[in-house]
Amino acid sequence: MTVVTKSIVVPYRAKQMLELVSDVKSYPEFIPWIRSLKVVSEADSEAGWEGRATAAVGFKGFSETFTTDVKKSLLENKVNVQLVKGPFKYLENSWQFSDHEKGCEVDFKIRFEFSNFLLHALMKANFNRAVTVLMDVFIEEARKRYSE
Repeated sequence: MTVVTKSIVVPYRAKQMLELVSDVKSYPEFIPWIRSLKVVSEADSEAGWEGRATAAVGFKGFSETFTTDVKKSLLENKVNVQLVKGPFKYLENSWQFSDHEKGCEVDFKIRFEFSNFLLHALMKANFNRAVTVLMDVFIEEARKRYSE
């Protein structure tokens, strides 16, 4: 199992980043490797939002579809993602948002293992870079949405 973590402080409020990351329907608009995404079920509650989404992703000749359950917790300022179906043997990630004097601290953690050993070895070697790029994509989208 591979685990990658990253923390960064951004100049946006925790609630703003929580809303951005949990807005999975808009991912194809700003995450370049997501070719399409469909929320197949969802439910709002006082505690947050839960949904199941199927995404088609592709980059550098790699193309896959996978389904995840996404949970947004308003009380914890957290988004959890759990694999339902796809090319992974295991996939789980979480986003934690904490108020910070300079805005918000974003803590991201992903644990994964591909079913295919060769694919796992290839992706593992590049996953730290991929997480950095992912964080940059979300920061740029936050800038577009929340900067004055």
